[in-house]
Amino acid sequence: MDVVRATAKRARIQNEIERLINEPLPIVYERIAAQYPADEHRGRAELANQMQALEPNQIHEQLMALNWPTVLTTNYDNCLELASGNKFATANLASESTYSVFRRKRSNGGSLWHIHGELSGPRTMMLGLHEYSGYLQKIRQYFTTKVMGSPFVYGAGRENIEDVRHSWGDLFLRDNVHIVGFGFGYAEIVLWWLLAYKQRLRFWKGLACGQTTVYQMGNIAKGDKGRLELMQGLGAKIRYISSDSGRPTRKTWDKVIEMLKRERRN
Repeated sequence: MDVVRATAKRARIQNEIERLINEPLPIVYERIAAQYPADEHRGRAELANQMQALEPNQIHEQLMALNWPTVLTTNYDNCLELASGNKFATANLASESTYSVFRRKRSNGGSLWHIHGELSGPRTMMLGLHEYSGYLQKIRQYFTTKVMGSPFVYGAGRENIEDVRHSWGDLFLRDNVHIVGFGFGYAEIVLWWLLAYKQRLRFWKGLACGQTTVYQMGNIAKGDKGRLELMQGLGAKIRYISSDSGRPTRKTWDKVIEMLKRERRN
């Protein structure tokens, strides 16, 4: 939201954008980027520069202390890497200049994927509808084309994905996935498509796909009830964590961390 406001101010249309700020942000951002490309490029670079100063907090540290072999993040920053205390090295599985289908980092046998792009490449950061739609096009082509396509869907098998070129999407489909601290709004068209495709693979191809679990902290807003029901209809399990304040708090995060610890042990 901050980058939308900052870029709108640079383009001198902040009053108009402020009236639209509660609409899906990728579309609002596209309103600016489509008409003011120079301001958009400068705003993107400034955002990446500002986020370099971000430091990890206790939640980052607790999440990384769980030592999951695979971590997917929609954050652009490096807080998770810093929180782990380990040194991560770039280990991309294909060359990409814009999207992040094969972009990953490795450390001590584990992998971390910035699926919405990262600070080291401002062009990779998913911000506007143009990027989201292009990303979905690339992901869908990868999973629906046999030649150089998904090893999970077209042949390597569950246990052999890591032995060949694969994407984070293959791991999302194959493995049990635990989603925390992510709103999963309707603008997240790539993740919605993958969630739906995961269900299709179960029922259409009989593939043994992993379980997707979403951790919902705090009260459910009126507009969120249908969204959560849709996730369940697409095969996701919703785990509800109550909060005295109705919002995510330190206490609710502690509950989520304990739940994840139990899952990690199983």
